[in-house]
Amino acid sequence: MSKIPEYYNEYLSSPEGFAKFHNQVINMPRDKFSDISYEKIRSLANYFLTTEPFYDLTSGLNYKSLLGLLIENKKNGLLDNISYKNEEFEETYLRTDITLDELYDDKDKGGLGYGRMFRHLTEIMAFFGVIKPRSTYKRIIDFNSCREIAFSNDEVLISILRNNWLLDNVRTNGYIPYLRGLSEFNLDQNADYRPAYSIIEFLKQIDRPATLFEVSVLLGRIDRLQDERVILDRAVEISAELPDSQDSQIQYFFEKMGWHGFKYGNSQQPYFKFYPFLKYMECLDLIIINENLNTITLSDYSRSLFEDEIPIELIDLDGILNKVDDDNESDSELLDIIINKRSEQIKQIIQQNTPLVEKINKRALRPCNIQQDRRGKKKRNRLIAELAKLLADYTCQATNRRTFKMPNGKYYVEAHHLIEFSNENGPDITENLIILGPEKHRLIHLACKEEIEDLYNHLKTNGVINIERFKRMHTIYNCLTSQHIQILADKKLISSIDKEELLELIAQ
Repeated sequence: MSKIPEYYNEYLSSPEGFAKFHNQVINMPRDKFSDISYEKIRSLANYFLTTEPFYDLTSGLNYKSLLGLLIENKKNGLLDNISYKNEEFEETYLRTDITLDELYDDKDKGGLGYGRMFRHLTEIMAFFGVIKPRSTYKRIIDFNSCREIAFSNDEVLISILRNNWLLDNVRTNGYIPYLRGLSEFNLDQNADYRPAYSIIEFLKQIDRPATLFEVSVLLGRIDRLQDERVILDRAVEISAELPDSQDSQIQYFFEKMGWHGFKYGNSQQPYFKFYPFLKYMECLDLIIINENLNTITLSDYSRSLFEDEIPIELIDLDGILNKVDDDNESDSELLDIIINKRSEQIKQIIQQNTPLVEKINKRALRPCNIQQDRRGKKKRNRLIAELAKLLADYTCQATNRRTFKMPNGKYYVEAHHLIEFSNENGPDITENLIILGPEKHRLIHLACKEEIEDLYNHLKTNGVINIERFKRMHTIYNCLTSQHIQILADKKLISSIDKEELLELIAQ
């Protein structure tokens, strides 16, 4: 017995049901120069950044006002030295020889009709977290997302865009909730579904190439099922009964839905509407599209995400952070933006999976995952540092108080290695990190010996530093050496009795 009529009973047999079903496919926007590339996204982010001083973040702007702001910036020379200029974009949309109305308005209103194409461009940016909804007609720009994209070199940019694509949720997407076919659903409140993430999970579970049709109708549609796990389960169950080829699947699906004699109109095919979304996934090395067979498969990169029992969004984020050097001001700013934009999500994942910190620590210790900066120096793992801060709730562990709040809403703290990461070859894991406010951290590095020992004694008294964390370095992570133990003893982080106990432990 086919499950298709059971799952999609409200769309059976009628032309109205047929049209409604396909109107719920995510119709990915396209502009006139529909080259799908990460360079175009970075270029647009740079243009959007020029509007920040003049942008009303309280009420937002409609698309026409945003275009007008960009045109004014061009008139005033603010685009002359922009990074990653796009001459075609400027010549098409930022014209100064005609009025905004003449450029933007549809032809039946006396305009050239470029407003629709400009909307498509900005809606593409919504899929990368740059454009956020403020109301039905107004949008705001997330300028931190713009900076994240604009400041990155090619290698880092692809990783950032890929991570944004993986994490994009229909609930918070700046475009999907406003699609005409989805107006009856309250996506802002109830939905929790990430299409790109789910497609990768789907391909892993079915372990075969999937057709463009089945991915588009099973995972590229939004209907009353809006929970990610439920949508995935339905997709896997239906895919198991489908034939192999796309044409056979369409014929089988139409038969089970009672769509006898129905045919797709121009641009109505689900695999046409959803195709740009899949092309971006391919551009970002998440899938491989076979144009001849109309199928998609996992890329080698996506397959590698499943090698550890760690959520793929965290592994992907770890890959981004490892690609960014932090030995200059611009890199440090970029790292802060990347981390701060995702810290709430990291916190939720950690809270839902308590053994996860241990798994991430073990992964960070593998030689293949230890990164070097441009000078060949070992790089600290920023994901590990963020985990340690989250576990301490962004609170100084010496004073048990929070410091100042940063513009991103997080309280500022710093991670300090008890066994120094570089000079003492200390392990880069949460067990070797304590979280301090900037004053106490500078004290450890700059104060006299007596004040440093006094701070360490206080941390031992309040239980932050104890022998158990050093035991775990050996029993769980097998990374504590006799040299480390001597360093701990020299710093008076452990007593002579603790030292003997630790030495006996690692000798067993």
